[in-house]
Amino acid sequence: KDLNISKNDRKGNYTINFDIKENTEYFDITLTLYSNQRAIISITSSHRNPISYRGVVNKISLHEHK
Repeated sequence: KDLNISKNDRKGNYTINFDIKENTEYFDITLTLYSNQRAIISITSSHRNPISYRGVVNKISLHEHK
């Protein structure tokens, strides 16, 4: 619900953070995008163990989805 996007000029990365409420459970989502096209997404829940994924960001072509 609360969306926060910030840029770290020194490191050259972007951080996107937002929260989700699902019934009685809260999720905190943090996505960090690096200048080398790497990314990390972390999901923290009020009822479950935290989880994170690392990967590479690729451009999506709109023509591929038709």
